Amino acid sequence: MRVGIETLTGTGIAGVGSHSRARSIVSIACGVYAVGYAGYHLSGPFEALRYLIYALPLLLIASSMQDRVSSWSRPAAAFLFAYVALAVVSYLTGTRDVAFASRNFVIIACAILCFMPVVEVNAAQIRFIFLCSLVYLFMDYWGAERGEIRLLQMLNNGTGTAVVEGYDSNDGGGVVGPLYAAFFFAIGAKLQFLLALIMSIVAGKRVAILAIVVGVCAAMLFRYVPALKQRRNCFFALLAALATINIVATNLDTISEYVFHSASITVSFDEVMLGRYAIAIELNRMMDTRPFVESLFGSGPGGADTLASIVSSGVLTQPHNDWMKILHDYGIAGSIVMTTFMALLFSTSATAAVIAITTAIIMSTDNVLIYLFYWFPAALMVAYSQVQEPAARRTPW
Repeated sequence: MRVGIETLTGTGIAGVGSHSRARSIVSIACGVYAVGYAGYHLSGPFEALRYLIYALPLLLIASSMQDRVSSWSRPAAAFLFAYVALAVVSYLTGTRDVAFASRNFVIIACAILCFMPVVEVNAAQIRFIFLCSLVYLFMDYWGAERGEIRLLQMLNNGTGTAVVEGYDSNDGGGVVGPLYAAFFFAIGAKLQFLLALIMSIVAGKRVAILAIVVGVCAAMLFRYVPALKQRRNCFFALLAALATINIVATNLDTISEYVFHSASITVSFDEVMLGRYAIAIELNRMMDTRPFVESLFGSGPGGADTLASIVSSGVLTQPHNDWMKILHDYGIAGSIVMTTFMALLFSTSATAAVIAITTAIIMSTDNVLIYLFYWFPAALMVAYSQVQEPAARRTPW
C-alpha cells in the first residue's frame, strides 16, 4: 500500500507528468517536420521552411530529457563519436572544400543525432507525417501539370531509357516512399503499405521499386527465421546484407555496363544512367590514383559532391551513389565504420533491420545520406519498433 500511495502522491505523478511532456514534444517535432518538409515542395520564400528540419534532433533530445525513465542509444552515441573523428581525419588528409565539407558534416551528424534519444513513439505520429508526405507529393504532382508518371513511361517504352518527360519527385516522395512501405509492411499495416507503394510509383524513381521489393523480402525473412529474432544474430545478418549491398554499389558502374551490353539495350548508356556513369568513372579514377593515407581515410567530406558537380558541369551536385560517396570521402576506414555502425544501430529489432536494408538499396543510386527529412521518420520507426516488438528481439549483447 505504501508503494501505491507514493506512486500516486509523489514520484509516480511526476513520472507521469514528465512522460506526458516527452510525448507532447515528439508530437511537436512531428508537426515541425510536417511544416519543414513542405518547404521541399514549395517555391519562392516558402522554400526556407525546409530549414526547420534542422531543429528536429534537438526536439527529440528535449523529449528524452523530459522523460525520467528515458534512455540513450549507446550505438548511436558511439556512431556519432566515430563519425566526428573520421570526418576530422578525412578533412585533414584530403581535399578541403569548406562549403561542401561543412554541409555534409552537419547533416550527417544531425542524422545520427536523431537516433541517440530512445523516445516513445506511437503509430499515429508516424502515420501523421506519412500522410503529410503523401499529400505534399500529390499536390506537387497535380501542380506540375504533367499527367504521365515518369516511371510508368519508362516501363511502357521498353527500351531502358530514362530520358522521358513525365512526372517524378526529386525531393521527397521517391526516397521516403520505400522507407514507409518497408516499415508498414513489416508491422502489418496493409493499407498504409499500399499507399506508400502508390506514392513510390508516382514519385517515379526506379530504385524505389527495387528497394520495396528487397525490403518486403527482408521482412519475410526476418519474420519467419526464428534465429534472426536474437539481437546478435540480427546484427551479423544485417551486417552481411549491408556489406554485400555496399560492395555491389561501389562497383555499380562495372556491373551496369556489363548488364547493358548483355541485354543488348538499343538506347545509349547515358540515357539509362543519366550522368551517373561518368561521375562513377571519375570517382573510381580518383580513388585509384590517390595516396595510401587518403585511400584509407578519404578525400574529405563533400569531396564526391565537388567532383560530381565538375563532371556534370553543375547539372548534378551529388554522385547519386551514397556508398561510393562514403568510400571516396571517408576512405576504406569510413566505409567499414559506416557499414558496421549502421548494422549495429538498426539491429535493435527486425523491423529496424528491414528499414536498414531498404535504405541501403536506395543509397546505391541516390543521396539519402544528406537528406535529414529521410532520417527523422527513420529514427521514429526504429524507436517505435524497438519498443513494440518482442523482448527476444532486443536481447542485449
